Amino acid sequence: MTNFVGLSQTFTASIEGTLPIAYQWQVGTDSIGSGAVNVSGGTNATLLLSNLQLGNSGYYSLRATNSVSPFTINTTWTQLTVLPLTNQFIHWQTPVTFNGLTAGRILTNTTPGGFWRAPILGTPPGQLT
Repeated sequence: MTNFVGLSQTFTASIEGTLPIAYQWQVGTDSIGSGAVNVSGGTNATLLLSNLQLGNSGYYSLRATNSVSPFTINTTWTQLTVLPLTNQFIHWQTPVTFNGLTAGRILTNTTPGGFWRAPILGTPPGQLT
């Protein structure tokens, strides 16, 4: 998964077994969980990371245990890469109003005419496809 600084990322896992099941999300430095530490407050099947920062990059896994089984299981390690926001990044969400148009109309170009992107870092404007 790749996301950007300031946005949010959600991880969800489903574990079946005898209740109650205890959950703990962990974050490590590689795909086998090296240096894994517990994520503070990550004690549910869903983990929401709000206001992402570069330091949130890593590999995430959910550890689950219950009182019946002597075993602990972990989900696969999933990589999250958090990238810095740049002036070339525009985060589109619907509904977006743009001169009376919705994001869906902009992206599918269902209205007459064309759409143009603004210059980026000194490049000339060009048609948006």
